[in-house]
Amino acid sequence: RLMIEGNKKYCKGAVNHEWITAENINELFDKYKVPVDFDFLSLDIDGVDYWVWKSILEYNKHIPKVVLVEYNPYFEINEFKAMAYDVDSTKTRTNYYGASIAAYKKLGEDNGYKLVHVLKTHDPSIEKLGRNAFFIKSEYLPEDFEYDTSHIFKWLEGYKGLAKHIPNVSAEDKMEGKKWIDVS
Repeated sequence: RLMIEGNKKYCKGAVNHEWITAENINELFDKYKVPVDFDFLSLDIDGVDYWVWKSILEYNKHIPKVVLVEYNPYFEINEFKAMAYDVDSTKTRTNYYGASIAAYKKLGEDNGYKLVHVLKTHDPSIEKLGRNAFFIKSEYLPEDFEYDTSHIFKWLEGYKGLAKHIPNVSAEDKMEGKKWIDVS
């Protein structure tokens, strides 16, 4: 098991302190001897997750069977948006992070992964809806597998309502005026 954290204050026990970027993720996998085929990759780095997963897929050396990504729920289900890549990106307590579920779904499908589940997660008193998505390599799924995403529409609508009530985030910090890349 390998756990990497960019913020030193969270590095306790078996957590390694490294700043993860799209440029260094594959070197870090080599450094920590991540197997070629491994079981599970969880990406929750509050920003450039899309670009890091894309880099792993393009390098095509370390291939996880299951991938968990935190997606940005403030987009419509058919919007293919990713945060502009910034190597120094850090959590900003705004809605400017990551990528849309459609962006991740396309990236996964283009590389042999299928969306299999969206999980309700985080603190239930704050996060009433899920924003983590699971992908599995297609070869480990039945050939005709298709995940029904109809319930996600309701969740995404719910987030739009919640966005108005997020404390410590001004209206201009929510989504407007931020640089998003169309990855369709």
